Formats: sequence, structure tokens, C-alpha cells
Amino acid sequence: MIKMKQLVSVLMPSYNCGKWIEDSIKSVLEQDYKELELIIIDDNSSDNTHQIIQKFQENEQRRLLLHKMPYRTKNIAKLLNIGFQLAKGDVIVRQDADDFSFHHRINSQLKFLTDKNILICGSLFYVVLPNGNLLEDKVKIQKIYTSCNDEFSPPLHGTWMMKKSLIDIIGMYDESFPYAQDYAFICRTA
Repeated sequence: MIKMKQLVSVLMPSYNCGKWIEDSIKSVLEQDYKELELIIIDDNSSDNTHQIIQKFQENEQRRLLLHKMPYRTKNIAKLLNIGFQLAKGDVIVRQDADDFSFHHRINSQLKFLTDKNILICGSLFYVVLPNGNLLEDKVKIQKIYTSCNDEFSPPLHGTWMMKKSLIDIIGMYDESFPYAQDYAFICRTA
């Protein structure tokens, strides 16, 4: 059973996310649930992503771990599997480097995982338009979600929270999937 004050590990794969990663990191570190570690697995970014992460590391050495790949893998499943191996928490949260979480996300989702029968959960999401406004039209959001293809990962993936014990049951991500590794992973949870 999950206790409400245990360590939560947030996995954040990144590649050339300098435009968004600062806000994404802030949205994790400013959660109202404080017992967390943020593990950023960077796929050898060539922009300013690494410098932005290092700026946060200066003040958050205890809660922020950066694992920078020595070469570009182009394999998010590999990055996430490294994150699983580095995670110290009994609960794993997924957040992409261009996603933002409301300050109560972890607390809210963690309440679901206190039920011994629940191993994974997701949350509501919003689509942010290029101008910074929220897309609040549920019909358009549904079209985005149902029209996912090779170039668009399902939005649900970035909202997952799971008990780490789920990995013992179904295994980690299949690194042979260049796309849709999240679909393959979630299908094994059924």
C-alpha cells in the first residue's frame, strides 16, 4: 500500500527542450507534495536544455538528478528505462519536458494509488496552443487524442503515475519500439 508521505520519482526525458523545460521543471519542483525527486534523462541535447537544468541543480541537488546521455539515442523507451533504474521512489510519475503540471497533481493522483488494487492512473490534460492559450474545446481535444499517429504520442502518457512494483509485473518499456512505446507499455497493464 502507498503511504501519503513517501518518495515519488518524476521521470522527465528531454531532448532540445530549452524553450519549455524551465517551466516544466518549475511545475514539478513547486508541487504541494514535497517528497519527490525529479530525474531528467537528457538525450544529448544540442540546445540550451542542459544549461537550464544545471541552473536548477545548483539549488535542488537533493531533489534533481540529471542523467545526460553521452550520445543521441533517439529512443525515449531507453531513456525511460534508465529513469526506472535510477528511481528511488516506490511511485513513478511521467512528465515530458514540454509538459506542465498543476501544483496539486502529485498529491491528487497519489490518493488513487493508496488503493492496493490500483497500480497506475492518469489525469485530465489540457492542450496549450502556440500562443500560450489553453484549448478548452473538448471536441477538438478528443480529435487530437483519437487521431494519434507515429508522430504524435498520446497525451495520456505524460499524465501517468504508477506504483514502481508494476515494473516487476509487466517489465520496462520495449526499446525495440521506435514509436508507440507508450501504447505497448500500457497494453501490458491490462
